[in-house]
Amino acid sequence: MTSVIRADHTGRVLHKVSTHRSGPDGHPIAICSLCGWSETADPPGGRAEARALARQHLNRPPEWPVFHRGLASFIGGRRTNADYAAVFVDDVFGDTAAWALADGIGDRPGAAEAARVAATTAVRAAFGHRLDPADALLTARDEILRHDIDGDTVMVVAVAHEQHEGYELAWVGDCRGYESRDGHLRQLTTDHTRAEETRAWLRENYDDPDSVPGWYAHRLPSWEHIVTSSVATATADTIGRTSTPDRETRLLLTSDGVHKPVPHDVLAQLVTSTDNVETAAHRIALAGPRHGGTDNSTALLIDPVQGS
Repeated sequence: MTSVIRADHTGRVLHKVSTHRSGPDGHPIAICSLCGWSETADPPGGRAEARALARQHLNRPPEWPVFHRGLASFIGGRRTNADYAAVFVDDVFGDTAAWALADGIGDRPGAAEAARVAATTAVRAAFGHRLDPADALLTARDEILRHDIDGDTVMVVAVAHEQHEGYELAWVGDCRGYESRDGHLRQLTTDHTRAEETRAWLRENYDDPDSVPGWYAHRLPSWEHIVTSSVATATADTIGRTSTPDRETRLLLTSDGVHKPVPHDVLAQLVTSTDNVETAAHRIALAGPRHGGTDNSTALLIDPVQGS
């Protein structure tokens, strides 16, 4: 089943839903391809229950905020795609939307499982317990440890709560968050890597960049891939936090397979290359391997529908 709902005053398509025979647990699932909402139909409802959930989503009150999301991921030169992105859209109260992008550490199934559990847990915790993204990330940590998953992951989480005017972000490791504002792409997060820690130390201890020992320049590239924080080791003190003043900008979450090989100016152009966030996300993720990257390359692009 596929349906669309349009905003009466402009004719814009806000939601487009479909039902599928089975989700990860074997139960029918309803999905919105535009905003990322999804719900699994519990037995005994089956597909009829999934269709009812889809119709309910299409009847979402027009005064509730709408965000369209674009998502694309490429495996690159790895054996396993250990990147995972999750979205949660609140259809109960309409006051919460959450997005997470996790990048499993290593090229093995355990890393992919850690990323999946962390991302899905974080976005649901942001809704169910009304947690800020940092506490949602800590909830994801607890879930990974509780299941004794043989793997770890880095992650960035973004939340839009009704009580906050802007996006709130939290992260560990080197997944990033950006916002596109006034034609400029601004990096919101700071990588938790040995290279970034070293740069901060150098700025603090060397007034003259020319006096920095040259051997640092040779070591920094390899240190870019050494993360200093992760979901499984996260504490309240090691989580990065930031926010934006409003939710009127396009928000981008990326794994390092995107932002490390792709120059910033190219990334800035791709974010605004089209109004279609799904197409833009595909272009951004594809830019990773096209610029020589061999890692998993994932982009999650969030676009507020103004006036919805």
